[in-house]
Amino acid sequence: MLGREYNSRFDFSIPSSALATSPSPTHLLLSSSLRDSRTFELYADVLTQFGSRAVFLPFEIAPQDENRLAELMRDFRRSEMLQTIMVSDPFKQRVQPYIDELTDRATNAQAVNLVTKSGSQLIADNLDGIAFELGLKEIDNTELIGQSMLFFGCGGVSSAIAAILACQLCRIGLADVNEDKAEILRCSLARISPGVPAEILPTHSPRNLSSFNVLYNGTGLGKGLTAASRLGTPLADDDLTNAVLFIDAIYTPTLTRFLQQGADRGARSINGLSHMLASTALHCSIITGHQVSLEMVARAYHQTDGQ
Repeated sequence: MLGREYNSRFDFSIPSSALATSPSPTHLLLSSSLRDSRTFELYADVLTQFGSRAVFLPFEIAPQDENRLAELMRDFRRSEMLQTIMVSDPFKQRVQPYIDELTDRATNAQAVNLVTKSGSQLIADNLDGIAFELGLKEIDNTELIGQSMLFFGCGGVSSAIAAILACQLCRIGLADVNEDKAEILRCSLARISPGVPAEILPTHSPRNLSSFNVLYNGTGLGKGLTAASRLGTPLADDDLTNAVLFIDAIYTPTLTRFLQQGADRGARSINGLSHMLASTALHCSIITGHQVSLEMVARAYHQTDGQ
């Protein structure tokens, strides 16, 4: 079974200096909350199938612990065995001062979700957008060309997805409690696709959201270990929406309150599982040097999850 029982085998507070001396090529997932992540056994299964000696391990940092983040990036740069870092919020922007070069995808998203190395140089990329698009197309049989889409939350994952989809959508809405984040993303989208209108919406309710037929929850609301935290949603009951598709970045739980709100309105609901599986396929392809198909990763996930 994937999840907390498997993750209890890990030392989530291990110093990066200890990982730097690993006998195996080591790849890390950086986040502030990894105890419920369901990816580590999946990676182990996929990498084993390709005969890889590499390991994928959690590296958990408290949101405000800048010292541990700095130590990780220092040891990552110096160690031959530390090879890539997958970066989750809230660190997708915070790792950027430690980076030497950003790819166009990371620049457009103004967020980092993958750090690699070229010699002693740290290279930042962002696979979130292409992973989202790949999973949505191949697993959920869905494309968003010509749709109007509202992003709740303008952090790393929403920014990357919005940047990838900017040229495909006909209208973009942005809503974030941090208005500066929303404005930064709006300006970035205006540069990427100046012909597509992007507007900032208020975060207080009631709101008229009827201009958007796709709603995306990138806030993280609805995830957590407690029943109360899992009731979180960026959509108020008195918000007006005619959206036909609700998409959540979260996949545990599989049905968030946000997705239930969509189902109650007769909309189709998609959680973040396809995005995670596609991200795993893309990252494992980089680790192994071989193309890892999304179909293979999805099969491994469902086989392992059913045990």
